Amino acid sequence: MVGPAAVSYVVASTGLVLLMALALGVLGLLWPGNGAAQLDWRPSRTPEQAAADEIEDLQQMLHATNERRRRRGADDLTEDELQARVLRDRAEEARRIAAREADA
Repeated sequence: MVGPAAVSYVVASTGLVLLMALALGVLGLLWPGNGAAQLDWRPSRTPEQAAADEIEDLQQMLHATNERRRRRGADDLTEDELQARVLRDRAEEARRIAAREADA
């Protein structure tokens, strides 16, 4: 059997933790600015730079793929052909998922 002192301790400890969490939540809502401003944080790249990097990465991958294709005697792969291949692969994957869900 648990004594009244133990129950009081548990209630007081739980109440204190909840009060601290509530105080921190209210402080976070009322404090001006946001966490990024408080830490003086800025993204390392702008969205434009991220898009340019993505385009450059895709061009490099296409170039490397075409070099491997040339070594084995295949024609170069164009961006349009690559996009068509990706669309076919996605459609095939969607068909497989639909078939698997229909079987389940």
